Amino acid sequence: MKIAILGFDGYFGYPLYKRLQLTHEVIGIDNFWRRTCKDSPSLIPRKLPKGISCDVTNYAALFDVLSNFNPDIVIHLAEQRSAPYSMKNIKNKQHTIINNSIGTLNILECSKILGFKIIHIGTMGVYGYEEKNLITEGDITRRPGSIYHLSKCIDNSMFEMYSRLYNCNIVELHQGIIWGVGGRFDYDEIFGTVLNRFILQRMLNMPLTLYGKGNQVRPFIHIENSLDCVELVIQNKDIGFTTYNQYTEIKNISKLISGKVQYYDNPRIENENNNLKSTNKKLLKLGLKSIYINEIEINKIEDEIRPFLSHVKKDLICPKTTW
Repeated sequence: MKIAILGFDGYFGYPLYKRLQLTHEVIGIDNFWRRTCKDSPSLIPRKLPKGISCDVTNYAALFDVLSNFNPDIVIHLAEQRSAPYSMKNIKNKQHTIINNSIGTLNILECSKILGFKIIHIGTMGVYGYEEKNLITEGDITRRPGSIYHLSKCIDNSMFEMYSRLYNCNIVELHQGIIWGVGGRFDYDEIFGTVLNRFILQRMLNMPLTLYGKGNQVRPFIHIENSLDCVELVIQNKDIGFTTYNQYTEIKNISKLISGKVQYYDNPRIENENNNLKSTNKKLLKLGLKSIYINEIEINKIEDEIRPFLSHVKKDLICPKTTW
């Protein structure tokens, strides 16, 4: 198939781009914004990849690129992905809403005209983490805890409407917290996901940064499994608006990895003692083979990032952004 990846220069986008190139005709599109974020460097350096420079908030430019390529599928990763970034100040809040919501609207308009299918990486955070009942796949529960999560809720509403009014085919993958080495390795308090940050802290003999008492329960998925999920839904040919919950396990934050810890006053407004009950049966039924958090997998990550430890800026790791 012909596949366009929007946001292909990112943590998840680049390894997805490399994998799908093996079996499909793929183009990568990005505005390369993350390379301008000097306070959140990737631990693993990577040269600028060859791709098309285009901002999804520019409808005319986006339509021109997509109409020339005429894709069967567009994978939408072109969003500001950090909850802490989105809550830092009003400028960041505005940037998150404008980039994510206007970008998604433009992609949907292109899909309406050009007829391509959309695969979007959403987040389990749209449901919130305080629902006492079972969260089903496509559950209408919405309790966003940040502007970033709110933008994903807006995406979700637009997807439902465009599918209902214009028969757009859209797959929404509500992803858990991702971990592992991808196109970059973020470790700072803004873009570094919790397990990746913990792994680096332990390697540097730093205490793990636990927010509050560290009792938060969250869904997790290895980056290789995330790539697997996208391949599975590409093959499945869903029609209409379809939602999957994309994670492999639900874990207590404090039990992710062993090591000495340091407790911080929680910089976030959240329930620190939540109980998350959810289902991810649809991807498992399609054949997803789960990779679980364990010392063997953690050691693989350590081996891969060890040559770059001298690049770490320790002052970027500990929490500074408050809600």
